[in-house]
Amino acid sequence: MEETINLGKSKNGKIEFLQELSKEQIELYDKSSKELIEINKTTWPFLIAKQNYFLFMEETLEDFKNVNFAEEVAWEFMQEKTIQSNRRLFNFLGSFASYVDHTKTYLSRKFGKDSEELAEFKKETSFHFDNTFGYRFFCKLRDYTIHCGMPMGNISATATRNEKRKVYENSVTLKFGKNELLEKFSTKKWGIIVGPELEKKEEFFSVSNLVYDTMICIQKLNEKLDKFNKKLIDEATENIVKALEINSDWDESYCLLLWKEISGEKSVQISQIPFHLMRTKKNVA
Repeated sequence: MEETINLGKSKNGKIEFLQELSKEQIELYDKSSKELIEINKTTWPFLIAKQNYFLFMEETLEDFKNVNFAEEVAWEFMQEKTIQSNRRLFNFLGSFASYVDHTKTYLSRKFGKDSEELAEFKKETSFHFDNTFGYRFFCKLRDYTIHCGMPMGNISATATRNEKRKVYENSVTLKFGKNELLEKFSTKKWGIIVGPELEKKEEFFSVSNLVYDTMICIQKLNEKLDKFNKKLIDEATENIVKALEINSDWDESYCLLLWKEISGEKSVQISQIPFHLMRTKKNVA
């Protein structure tokens, strides 16, 4: 069986053959394209955390959008909505913890346990732990949920009459109950920092505010990861441009053509180049 890999370019609905790639060119291309794919996967934990954040914020409010709290609301309804709110909070909390853990593991494997990149990321996590209550509270809440289950037990809902529109407008606040958190999980288990802070909290305190604050911290952490990955993406992009011998002003019309000939039968398979993962000079962010 004969097999060759050629560079091609789409033009006016047809594929133009450019040149056959050498073994060295193919090896460099394969290594660099795999690098881009692996780097892209490191962005998934952040995207999952971000999606869970929006689901918690938006869908929880949507749950109560058309409920008339001016009238009595069945406890079964409120229980179901409380369960759903906790489910979304669990998902956000889990994706937050996974993002931090996965990123540390990735940086350690990619750059080394004693690397500047890993040290800088850990320094950033310490900064947010020291300066944002929501961040350090959720770090400890992870252990609480493992042993004690649902952390959020209070939903405060009020209906205010809008005389101009002649309708009732809902205001919903999701809250943690301080006493419940401390009864199920001692101050000692919450830690020497979070424990005393929790004791000083009001009886019920906002969930959404802490979720928002924590998401801001996650975004700041991800900016560090993006900075580390940018160097790798730039290098992989340059290597692909070099391997394929394409102009630095490349576009997505290029492709790879895998030619095979078996017993006189010829076939060609078109393979797309991962341009969507490469960094152009116009996209240097």
